Amino acid sequence: MRITGGTFRGRKITVPKGLAIRPTADLVREAIFNIIGHDLSGCFFLDLFAGTGVLSLEALSRGCEAAVVVDFSPRALESIRRNAASLDLTDRVRIIRHDLRKGLGPLAGLGMTFQLVFIDPPYDSGLLVPTLERLDASVLLQPSCLVIAEHAAKSEAMPAFRRLTQWTQRSYGQSRITMFQYRHAEDYPGADKGPFSQ
Repeated sequence: MRITGGTFRGRKITVPKGLAIRPTADLVREAIFNIIGHDLSGCFFLDLFAGTGVLSLEALSRGCEAAVVVDFSPRALESIRRNAASLDLTDRVRIIRHDLRKGLGPLAGLGMTFQLVFIDPPYDSGLLVPTLERLDASVLLQPSCLVIAEHAAKSEAMPAFRRLTQWTQRSYGQSRITMFQYRHAEDYPGADKGPFSQ
């Protein structure tokens, strides 16, 4: 698995053998970034159900300022930590171990807001819509934030959300990417906060 664009284009990302995750395919990752554009300068990226963390590393390669990755697997998080270190990105990645089945947990207390969010729970886990609902009700998203969800192509249609508006949807084999735009007033608490602020 390799990074498909940006400063680290072509760099290999290692994944431990036997790790029970489904990495986002190179083709799908490249398509995502082609849709959202290549200039991500200054953006803050949130990666939920991060798995390999390759989306975060790709986003940083393409100009994002910092990324927060959340997963519950210690092996997955250690792999992300090693890959970030190999790219000299340790100081731009915050790694959080948390069971997202229990909600967004520690994210609400970090004082961060994000312009880009990627959500990739296990297919057929039933976790995608509840996570989107929690994001929709949170103060984690900056105005016009783009939320990108990867799910099975055979999934049922997405429900309507209060603030997340479906923008586009694309299918790639057995995977489907649905993108949402976050609509919210710019004066909500924390709107001007970047990542890692205290």
